[in-house]
Amino acid sequence: MFHQSLKVTFYYAGLALPLTLIIGFSLAVLLNQDIMGQKIWRTIYFFPSVIAGVAVALVWLRLFDPNIGLINKILGFFGINGPKWLLDPDWAIPSFVMMSLWGVGRSMIIYLASLQSIPTSLYEAAEIDGANVIQRFFNITIPMMTPVIFYNLILGLISTFQLFTEVYVVTGTGGINKAGSLGGPARSTMVYNLYLYLTAFRYFDMGTASAMAWLLFIFILVITVILFKTSKYWVFYQGQLGNQENKKNGK
Repeated sequence: MFHQSLKVTFYYAGLALPLTLIIGFSLAVLLNQDIMGQKIWRTIYFFPSVIAGVAVALVWLRLFDPNIGLINKILGFFGINGPKWLLDPDWAIPSFVMMSLWGVGRSMIIYLASLQSIPTSLYEAAEIDGANVIQRFFNITIPMMTPVIFYNLILGLISTFQLFTEVYVVTGTGGINKAGSLGGPARSTMVYNLYLYLTAFRYFDMGTASAMAWLLFIFILVITVILFKTSKYWVFYQGQLGNQENKKNGK
C-alpha cells in the first residue's frame, strides 16, 4: 500500500503541477491583452479559486457523475461517449487533476500582477531593434516572469503533495463509493496523505504515521532546497540585472 500511495502521488503531482503552472501563466498572458470586457473575464477566471476544499469536491463529484453529470452530457452532445471518470481506475487521477485546475485563478492573478510590472520601455526598445512578438515574449516576458514562476512552482509543489481533502470527500462514504472504500476504485486514488491518515486513525499505528509525516516533510524540504539552489541559473531578478549593468558601466 505504501508504494502504491507513492506511485499515485507522484502520478498526480507529475500531471497537476505543470498543468497548473502552464494554464495559470497562459491565462494571465491572455487576460493581460487589451480585450473587450477584460475586467469581467479576469473576475470569471479568478472567482472559482475563492471556493476550495469540501465544497469544490462535492461540486465536481456531481459534474463527474457518468450518468447525470454535466461533463458527460456535454460530451454526449458532440457524440462522444464519456468515461466513468471517478469510477474508472484509469480516469480517477486525471479527474482529480482536472479538479485541481479549479483553483488556477490564484496563480493567474499573481502572474497577471507581475506581467503589468514589466517596464514597457523594454518592449519598446526591443521593437525598435526589430524583435517580433515571439522574440519579445521569450526574451523579455519569460525572463522577467521567472521570479513569479519560481514562487508558484514552490507553492504548487507543496500543494500537490498535500492532496487529501478532495480524495477523502469524493472516495469516502458519502462520495462515489457508498461502502466508504477510501482511495478507490482499486486503490487508484490512494494518495500519500490519505494512506497516512488511514494508518494513523483507522489502523491506529501512530508510530508509522508519524514516520510517514516526517518523510513527506523531508522530501518536500529537499526538493525545495534543490529548487532554490538551482534557481540562480534560471531565475532573473530585476535588481540583480541592474547591479550587473552598473558593474559593466563601472559604476
